[in-house]
Amino acid sequence: MRSVKFLKRLIYSVTAFLFLTGTVATSGAMAQTQMQIEAVPTGWLLQDYVGAGVWVYFTGSPCTSGNLSLPTTATSDEVNRFFSLIMSAKISGQAVGVYYTYNGNTCVINSFYLKTS
Repeated sequence: MRSVKFLKRLIYSVTAFLFLTGTVATSGAMAQTQMQIEAVPTGWLLQDYVGAGVWVYFTGSPCTSGNLSLPTTATSDEVNRFFSLIMSAKISGQAVGVYYTYNGNTCVINSFYLKTS
């Protein structure tokens, strides 16, 4: 039979691993990871699906085709700002930053910004 001390060490090790890797357990046993991309978006494909939001592809994210999407709760102002940011950065060659949540199937944008030199 395993000792209590051994079990405490095992629990501590697993908790430390989850903390250090940025992985958190959520309901339904789905893991979510907070990630970030900083890049000049010249190769990104910006797609506006009427009624379904704005998606961007080929970003280098781990999701299918490197896609990122705004959350379904995004306001029209947030969608417009994101679209404008990406288009402006494409034209000017300026880098943008995007923070997003990756859960193994989807990459949902949390925040975005224009990177300064």
